Amino acid sequence: MHTDKLDRFTALARRALAMSQEEALRLKHSEITSAHLLLGLVRVGNGTAFQVLRDLQLVPSQIIQAVEHAMGRGEHRPAGRPLLTESSKHAIEYAVDEARLAGDSAIGIGHLLLGITRLDSTSEEENIAMRVLEALGLTPQRIRAQIERKAGDGPSAPNPGL
Repeated sequence: MHTDKLDRFTALARRALAMSQEEALRLKHSEITSAHLLLGLVRVGNGTAFQVLRDLQLVPSQIIQAVEHAMGRGEHRPAGRPLLTESSKHAIEYAVDEARLAGDSAIGIGHLLLGITRLDSTSEEENIAMRVLEALGLTPQRIRAQIERKAGDGPSAPNPGL
């Protein structure tokens, strides 16, 4: 993503996106999937998405292990920078949409988590992250409900960025 496209993202969301790239490299993957985005959200260790997952009784190590089990590791570290898959691009676009729908001025990591939940979890390539979360007992509806509770569940007080 170009820097100007990231201007509306909070510092925490930009950090999560950078960490998703680091996670792809750590796992020796040449692409950044929705699962890498989820790992980035978890690795940040702070913010709405992290708190929501914890509130829903998931600890980071569970999520990390489940993602690593689902995706495995590559043989060799990729030569170049990992690129976003189409599904990851869609998740980011959905995050932008979630912020707009909520009347938020910035896109935060909560919006990124909501973006992931909007991907099709029945598609093999589309949403590995949501399939992992579902295997751990979460649904998109539970995640959304918890995020709305965290945000005060109302557009009357726009959030600067979940």
